[in-house]
Amino acid sequence: MARKYRKIDPRIWSDERFSLLPDTEKVVALYVLTCPQSNRVGIFRFSLALASEDLGVTPIRIAERFAKVCDTFRWKWDASAKVVYLPTWWKYNQPENPKHLIGCLEDLADLPATKLAAEFAENTAYLSPNLSDTYRIRMQTLKRYQEQEQKQEQKQEQKQEQELTLKGSQSADADSLAVGKPLGSVAEVYGQYLLHHPRAAKTLASTSKDAKLIKARLAEGFTVQDLQSAIDGNHLSPFHCGKNDHSRQYHNLDLIFRDQSRVTDFIEYANGKRDRNSDPRGTFTAAEEYLSMFKEDDNEQST
Repeated sequence: MARKYRKIDPRIWSDERFSLLPDTEKVVALYVLTCPQSNRVGIFRFSLALASEDLGVTPIRIAERFAKVCDTFRWKWDASAKVVYLPTWWKYNQPENPKHLIGCLEDLADLPATKLAAEFAENTAYLSPNLSDTYRIRMQTLKRYQEQEQKQEQKQEQKQEQELTLKGSQSADADSLAVGKPLGSVAEVYGQYLLHHPRAAKTLASTSKDAKLIKARLAEGFTVQDLQSAIDGNHLSPFHCGKNDHSRQYHNLDLIFRDQSRVTDFIEYANGKRDRNSDPRGTFTAAEEYLSMFKEDDNEQST
């Protein structure tokens, strides 16, 4: 039943700002306060097109009158989200008790993302003291819930993007591992690398140097999860992320999986067992050692 009626304070007729409005704009103000689009908390999605249809006025006229009403009462309008916010709503629609307030706040579930939400969450000016604490706690809980939802949505999006990216080649060529195949341990490890470097090659040849390194570490007893953690740990190391004498990033798989010791180091980074601000391998010597591999490869090719 709470959704089927709205309160109008009789004092609105003696309000100086309301009394100065033309009759046509008074109608728009009353419509915003009582229309089916409104809710119990005073911040809601508002369609000017629907208002135009309900009031039998052209969209242009409605837009003009609505803008004047918002300016008069200092209502807030988010044109991109199509959301209107009435900061004095609680002054005239005070919930009866904390339980009633919590019920009213459930209407926020229908609210689209809007820049006005933060201002709404901070506004307790017209709430009685016994409601203010409940309001703050509820809004903090809602904020944490929304943040968790956003993180879950981001993870889901990343997972979906990874699945699409990891489909790889559908070729029957035995020398090509289509990244993302559920039974391919090498592909699963490489898939973790693609999370950090989505522009990397989508397929990994089983004869490639990276694939051989992954297989070698798996053969030594490291699990798929271990090698995935090593990749994450490498991307947590300040030195390998560019905080070194060369200001260069070192994220190649032939560095991460070069040997057991290097894999173990990066796993410790991922698990927080190593101080990320003092990498014993984060030295000029380590960088030179890594770069020397490419020089050796070049020499071998030239001979």
